[in-house]
Order: sequence, then C-alpha cells, then structure tokens
Amino acid sequence: MSNALPIVSKWAMPLAGATHVNQTDRPTRGLQGVGSLASVVAIKDGFTKYTPVGGTLELRAAIAFALERDQNLTYDPETEVIVSCGAYDSPKLLVLSGIGRPEELELLQIEPVAECPEIGANLQDHPNAGCVWLSDREDSLLGALNDENLVRFQRGEGPLTSNVAEVGAFLRTREGLEAPDIQLHFAAAMFAAEGLVPADAHGLACGACVLKPRSRGYVAVGSPDPTAKPIIVHNYYDDPDDLRTAIDGVRVVLEIARCSPLAECISGPLFVPASDSDADIEAHVRATTQTLYHPVGTCRMGSDETSVLDTDLRVRGVEGLRVVDASVMPTVPRGNTNAPTIALAERAADLIRGVEPLAPAGPKAAATTA
Repeated sequence: MSNALPIVSKWAMPLAGATHVNQTDRPTRGLQGVGSLASVVAIKDGFTKYTPVGGTLELRAAIAFALERDQNLTYDPETEVIVSCGAYDSPKLLVLSGIGRPEELELLQIEPVAECPEIGANLQDHPNAGCVWLSDREDSLLGALNDENLVRFQRGEGPLTSNVAEVGAFLRTREGLEAPDIQLHFAAAMFAAEGLVPADAHGLACGACVLKPRSRGYVAVGSPDPTAKPIIVHNYYDDPDDLRTAIDGVRVVLEIARCSPLAECISGPLFVPASDSDADIEAHVRATTQTLYHPVGTCRMGSDETSVLDTDLRVRGVEGLRVVDASVMPTVPRGNTNAPTIALAERAADLIRGVEPLAPAGPKAAATTA
C-alpha cells in the first residue's frame, strides 16, 4: 500500500492531471491540467478504494480540501501532487501531513506517514548588512510616488521605472577565493528597518550580503494547528567565517562611499559603523542585519537517502508527491534566487511530463552550422 496523500486547503480548483499546491492562483507554465490551491493547511493520509475495469480492489490517493473548518471536499488526482509553498511553508505543510522525524511528530500528536530526518533543516539565506547616508541632492526616490510620476510611468519613464536597487556588484573580499563572496546593492533612497519605515529625507543606501553562508538554520512546526506560524531560526553568523565576510563586505561599502563621485552625493551619515575597526563594524552588522529574502534548502533534494527529496524532486517514502520551489535547493545560489527558481520550475515541468531536457546549445550546434 502506497503512502499517497490528500490535501487540505481553504479552496480548491479540481483539474485533471497534477494538482499544484501553492499560495497563489497564478498558472504554471509548461503543464496542462494544473490547478492552484491557496492557503493549504495540511495534507492528510488517506486512500480511496476503487476497482479498475477488469482488475481487483486497489488503493488510490485522495485529496481532501477544507473550504472552511467544517466543510471538506475530496478530490482524486490522476497523477500526483505538487507542493510549492516556499522554504518556510513547504516543510511546515509536509510535517503537518505526517512527514518528518517520528519523535517530533509524536510530540505534535500527528500520525506519522513517512520518516524524514532532514525536513526543515538546512535553512540558508543571504544575510544583508549595510549603510545609509543623508544627501543634499533632491533626485533620490523620496516622494517619487505622485500623480505626475504615475503619468510618466505609463510612458515607461520617470523615477517609478526604477528597480530601487539600481546598481549592484559581486566582489571578493580577500585573495584566493574561487568566486565572489559578497554582493552589493545600491539604492537611491534611504533603506532601513527592511524598508518598513518611510524615509523622511533624501538619502542613499548600500548593503553587502554574504553570498555563500556556511551557517545553517531550520524551520520547525511548534503546533499541530495548521494556522499557527512556523518556527524560523536562521542562525545568521553562526559560522565565524560568515561574520568575517560580512565585516569585510561592509568595510568595502565604506571605502566606496569615500570615493568620488559617490562621495559628493553624501551630506552625512545616518546608519553607519562608529569607525572602521572590526569591533565597530561587527556591532553595526549585528544591529542592522536583515534577510535578503532568499531562503532555500529546507526540503533539500539529493541522491543520498537522508535528503528530503530525490533528484526528481519526489518526496522520499511517499508516492505521488513532489516539491517544486526554492526549498529543494541543496545550497543557496551565489546570487539572487529568482532566476534559479524559474529554471528549477522549468526543469520540474519536464520531469513531471516525462520530457527529456533540450540538448545544450554550444560548440556542437556551431559545428553543425559550419
């Protein structure tokens, strides 16, 4: 008997083929018959009995949707279920469904479905720390959202066409590194408190994020209540090498800010280290570090038996269930996670449909042309 899983959601769009578990209703490119389920709260173990034509009684996966707490629907997927809730909610959903470490499931009073020792572990992100300065210039993004600029935006011009982080850089903070260990983001605006506090003056900011952190965190489920938030522990700078890289990255930011022509744009400091010393920069890093919104790794794929997923993104120990989002990445990419996640989804679409990937373009194609 297979450990096939039904799904609980606040609403459902039953379609033939794979069922896509996501927190949006955006269609998935490359797959036919894919539905999206918003606010999935759990997957429950269950089976629907059916008798194939000319066959014997078998067990088949059933999907149960909870439209309200006292309403449930059941839907039989024809192929498989795809979970795509991100690095925080995908492991939460699997644990609530009985996929996890037996001792933790017992404490949560969740019936075990499959043992998964690494679920929720291996959490990685790009910790970011930087500096903010005041400016006498009046061409920052302060006050850019107004009627005049909205009209200009419709024509594809004006400050609202800015992506905010208009300048970036990848760099090595020390000799001997194989690849950059810091990424810089410059913004023509004040950026503090994760952008949640409105700026009250013209300014600019630059952040330095650690590209390949060695520190590892985790996502855990603290309650069987599916509406409860997951426990998220990033453990930023748990590895001393990450802190060393962050300190060196912020020092580079300070050096750049002293150079022309950027120096002429700065009228004074707002949030900067007290000095260039390691101790003062470390204090600044610890006080100002924030996420760069690139969490990955909590449903790691791999060829080893302890990985949450196999190399085809299928949950180990369970049939008919895959995860497709940034949580499957074994390590965080050395840069933004958007494009890698899109590429991962395109590859997953091929895996789900059983389509071979396109042959790589390059010397072979060039030789054929010649």
